[in-house]
Amino acid sequence: MIKQFLCFLILLCSLSASEQLDINNPKWFWMDAQIEKDFRIFKGSGITKEMLDKTMEKVPEISFGDDLVRLQIVNRKVVGREGYAKELLKKICEIYPVPDVDVIIHEQDIIWNHWLLPSPVLSTCKVKGSTEKMIHFPVQIWKEWENNFTKNVERVSENSLWESKTAKIFWRGSPNDADDHYNNREEWGKLRRGKLCCLSKQYPDLIDATFSSVHSWLVREDRREEFFQFFPQKQVSWEEYIQHKYLIEMDGCVAGTPGFAWKLLSNSAVFKHDSNFTVWFHRAVVPWVHYIPLENDLSDIFHVLNWAKSHDARVKQIAENGRVFAKENLMPEHLYLYCYKVLLKYASLQK
Repeated sequence: MIKQFLCFLILLCSLSASEQLDINNPKWFWMDAQIEKDFRIFKGSGITKEMLDKTMEKVPEISFGDDLVRLQIVNRKVVGREGYAKELLKKICEIYPVPDVDVIIHEQDIIWNHWLLPSPVLSTCKVKGSTEKMIHFPVQIWKEWENNFTKNVERVSENSLWESKTAKIFWRGSPNDADDHYNNREEWGKLRRGKLCCLSKQYPDLIDATFSSVHSWLVREDRREEFFQFFPQKQVSWEEYIQHKYLIEMDGCVAGTPGFAWKLLSNSAVFKHDSNFTVWFHRAVVPWVHYIPLENDLSDIFHVLNWAKSHDARVKQIAENGRVFAKENLMPEHLYLYCYKVLLKYASLQK
């Protein structure tokens, strides 16, 4: 019995060790560069308990402040409010020797009035080019990324040859790029997602785009029938998505999570507009190498689409580059490595 128990422990340890990635491998130094940039504002002051206390005192003033959760890691045990932020930290502690830290994590996607923050806050998305105190930390949708997205996308992509894909821009999603403008029909074609869907109605041979779902706070119930008469609601499978050469990635209220990542993995070419928002891996992807860039307002979409159609071999290579990048940098094990590196840097600044 003792021998069997020891064998089980050895197997368990080997499984945990196999999940670890080499933190010093230079192929992931882009992570260190991003993390250094995020934390540079704290190099002089460090991170103190007083900063964290003041941030939690400001919860009523901070946008989505109720979604701020303070967690402590002590001897690789996570203490604090239950939720997917705590579950993510527990997962990282199972894999890596995480040092003791006292952190605040935002379980929403972004804090709009980030200038109010006295301390660093780990958050999924932040405003590009800002010096605010939010630190990239991919907490939102991480469980779905681990359990569903990667497996489904890889399964379907294996059976989707480039030559058999349909040469159209394809998109499905929610009208969440505005709080209430979709209640006003005059605004539908001005908003980015609405604009793409309107273009699809005009040019169905080039673009296949419409809304697949809508939340009550996006379109009022009394306007929803009119909305879906104009934009026929269509939900699609992974197979239908990946049977298209060109998948477009568009911001909602903030950067899509994890839309860009799974589209890179899909072995379709990703069109992505210039964005005001960033997530943890944006620094590492390169336009015209891993994806095809567009203007923020999609004004060049037909020019770029015509280019893609006349440069099929190069676009196929961009799709392959994106797939390889995602496979080598964005899988669940890489997400955990990135989070571990963030916590290491955080601990080094903590006073």
